Amino acid sequence: VASFSLARLDDHLDRRLTELSARGGSEGERAESLRRRSGVALAKLAHAQFRAAIAADRFLLLAERGARPQRLMWSMGASGEGGPDLATSLAELAGAETVLSVPLEALPLGPWKGEDDAAIDRDLSAARGALEALESLGISLSAVSDFLENEGLARLATAFDAISEAVRGRHKSLRQEIVGLAAVLPEVIARLDAESISRRLWRGDPALWVDPERQGDEVKGRLGWLHLPQASEGVVADLASFALDLRRSGFLHAVLLGMGGSALAPEVFRRTLDRGQGLRLHVLDSTDPGSVLEITRAVPPIEALYIVASKSGSTAEPLALFEHFWAEAREKLGDDAPSHFAAVTDPGTPLEKLARERRFRRLFLAPPDVGGRFSALSVFGLLPASLLGVDADALLHGGARMARACGTKAEASRSPGAFLGALMAAAARSGRGRLTIVADPEIAPLADWIEQLVAESSGKEGRGILPIVGEPPGGARSYGRERLVVYLRCSGSLDPRVDGWIRSGTPVAILDCEQGASGLGAEMFRWEIATAVACHIIGVNAFDQPDVQRAKARTSDLLRAYTRKGSLASPPTLWEGPGLALCGDREGPVPPPDGGLGGLATWLLKQVDAGKGLALLVYTHQKPELERRLAALRKVLRDRAHLATTLGFGPRYLHSTGQIHKGGPDDQVFLVVTARPEVDVPIPGAGYSFGVLERAQAIGDLQALLERGRRAFGLQLDSPAGIRDLTRALHAAATARSPAAAGAAARRPRKAG
Repeated sequence: VASFSLARLDDHLDRRLTELSARGGSEGERAESLRRRSGVALAKLAHAQFRAAIAADRFLLLAERGARPQRLMWSMGASGEGGPDLATSLAELAGAETVLSVPLEALPLGPWKGEDDAAIDRDLSAARGALEALESLGISLSAVSDFLENEGLARLATAFDAISEAVRGRHKSLRQEIVGLAAVLPEVIARLDAESISRRLWRGDPALWVDPERQGDEVKGRLGWLHLPQASEGVVADLASFALDLRRSGFLHAVLLGMGGSALAPEVFRRTLDRGQGLRLHVLDSTDPGSVLEITRAVPPIEALYIVASKSGSTAEPLALFEHFWAEAREKLGDDAPSHFAAVTDPGTPLEKLARERRFRRLFLAPPDVGGRFSALSVFGLLPASLLGVDADALLHGGARMARACGTKAEASRSPGAFLGALMAAAARSGRGRLTIVADPEIAPLADWIEQLVAESSGKEGRGILPIVGEPPGGARSYGRERLVVYLRCSGSLDPRVDGWIRSGTPVAILDCEQGASGLGAEMFRWEIATAVACHIIGVNAFDQPDVQRAKARTSDLLRAYTRKGSLASPPTLWEGPGLALCGDREGPVPPPDGGLGGLATWLLKQVDAGKGLALLVYTHQKPELERRLAALRKVLRDRAHLATTLGFGPRYLHSTGQIHKGGPDDQVFLVVTARPEVDVPIPGAGYSFGVLERAQAIGDLQALLERGRRAFGLQLDSPAGIRDLTRALHAAATARSPAAAGAAARRPRKAG
């Protein structure tokens, strides 16, 4: 547009006309009559010249080649005292190829309709007469134009200088924040721009991650997530209608039975966006008998919709959970049970067949070209969000906004997603592959979703970026040289700590996150882009998970043997004590026979070599009290023993970080902790219980880790209460650990993964 600031023109001229009007006489009367009218008069004559220009042969030749005329924009202010009201001025300025710019507070209230014909083209002689009258009063429009132009340029220069100063300050701040990566990041950014990363990503070029001749079709079939913000718009109305129908039918609860990507995004929505406007959502992604019983006892089937969610339609955990709740519903509801079940899966899966055979209330088919961990903005995430009463449109609009910011023409340094991906990859190449995510409470649940996305996408072929989430934020010198800290910032609760991290030399990326559904949708899309870009840089396929099946296969073997023999085989026992036993690889180190639990805890920490971390993998009922206890332990392990820790509750972590445990860098020691459940729950038709399934999953993962050459130990406890004793013993061992030895281990440089 070509902008005319009619409000500024009228304001300037009115000051001159007011002075003349105060003199009285005929000249004063003429001056008074011209107030607040000069802008409209000038606009009419400018528009006439504009129309003549675009009708001339010179422009018509250009128009034949696709040229379009520039529009004229009239910038209006509020109605001035003594002048015409704004509605009258707007009506006079209505015309072809024009835009009216009006302050929101100055918009006329009530209905207003412009003339059907071009009002701006009428009364041109009166407009010309008004401007001639100004000249007769000694007011030079040429001089006024020069003055306003210079004043406007000065204002723009001032604003530009302020913006430039802010940019320079932010650039200086950013250089300080990522000081540890300053040598590598520019190189990575330049590489991405040279490779046209944004254009190739949106084009769906599989060569970014794989050999297109061998795996190109497979990767192309996993890039539908790029278009979900638009593609999913078509299902929003149906989901909202389904949710409304459930509420009108008396449903109060929705129980989602899923794992990995099918459960993590719904859990984020539940914990961050639930305002009590829809059904109460329960996400069950555990086979622990205590977790299963908790939902069974808390949710009456008559009030519940059970959602079985599985992309493949064959995931063991949700199918086992389905059989349990199906039996419960059949017992309580009889033939009405099917109306309390829904399924979300890809077309053609066993779950689709099951849902049709058992006449579920609804079957939702997801786009098959979207992988599970990238499916948050598909029906896998939008259905639970809609049942919660969350604005699904806002989630998609946020994702679409971020998609535009990361569009095909975006340079890597200007694309929020590509820049974050470059930062993560540069950190990994610099030996800072431990992505430590800290967050304000309002956005903290998003970290669990990010953990799966990054870990499962990047952790393969001995490479990967290891997310560390849920660890309490540390002090200025809490983090070792292997860390990159990303701060998901909303309220700024961690601002006082950030300066300390930066001063200590820890690279820090601050992501300002908007609260609400739109902001969450934007962040999810940002991290998806970032993960795809980071995987390209470190040289792995972002869209497969080759080592996940390893643990599944071991679990299946164990369960088949159990149905024949009635017992589960486990790795060799290395150490036994009252109420617990340690198992692992006989060819590896063995703890001393005496010393009790305290001695065992001290020995375990000594197994974590310099530069390695400790993964705590716990199979038990996930309760808030236990989470707080483990968080406190992780803090002590970091601050006193200088150990970076990750925490996973089984079997959830198998579908989240399980891939990077076995396929990523060999830089962790794994402690798989199981506790014999206090109460067990049979799985209908399976021949074993949830307790047996959970134990088999733990043993299967331990076997898979040992087969991959990882240093891993299994600790079997007689009861869940034993975990409390274990955390106390590890806490004491970390506190007593030699600060000098621990510090040396933390400071020793580690090769990039």
